[in-house]
Amino acid sequence: GKADADDETAVSSDRPSEDKIKKKVIHQAGSFAAGFAGSAANSGGLPLTVLFLSDRSMTKTTFAANMVVMLAIMDSIKIIAYLLLGILTIKNVLLVVIYIPFIYLGAYIGKWLHTKISEKAFFGTAYSMIFITGLLLLL
Repeated sequence: GKADADDETAVSSDRPSEDKIKKKVIHQAGSFAAGFAGSAANSGGLPLTVLFLSDRSMTKTTFAANMVVMLAIMDSIKIIAYLLLGILTIKNVLLVVIYIPFIYLGAYIGKWLHTKISEKAFFGTAYSMIFITGLLLLL
């Protein structure tokens, strides 16, 4: 009777829904495509990453934090690969050192803008910039 119905409900709530499974498969395929595009074009796979992994319920802060962590991981892996392949030279490292002040300035301005811009404007700007970047990668 009632106990059987409760057991059925408990079992069915433990199983992922068909939509969740579909979404997971799409996200995994999108992640693979983003990784492939990022490796092939040395782009970081941003356009595809945003397309397949963005979550409409995500706040601008969560979105930005996820993108920063993802890019840091991907770039760290690339640096290790470049070192192992002998592509990264002292000249490249010195060039990066020269740009460090600009990197910090950009981070400071970005953090300041992040607090001033609305969610809608943030996502509109972010998606527009990523779309343009994706188009430029096709050229």
